[in-house]
Amino acid sequence: MKLKKFIKEYKYEIAQIILLIFSGFMFMISLLGIAKEYESNKKSQNMELEEISNQLDRIETQLEEFVKVK
Repeated sequence: MKLKKFIKEYKYEIAQIILLIFSGFMFMISLLGIAKEYESNKKSQNMELEEISNQLDRIETQLEEFVKVK
């Protein structure tokens, strides 16, 4: 009986607490999504930089061979 009276008296406060907890969980989930996207972009950029580095190495080797021929 006391529980029903307590719930009836504080129903708005209880609803606010539940919504606050729910919004906290949603915020944490969105932060995890942002972190995963950041890591994915970081890996992609590292792969692109590695490929550019490899291309520059090939160009350097070709230039060295060209200079040796002349």
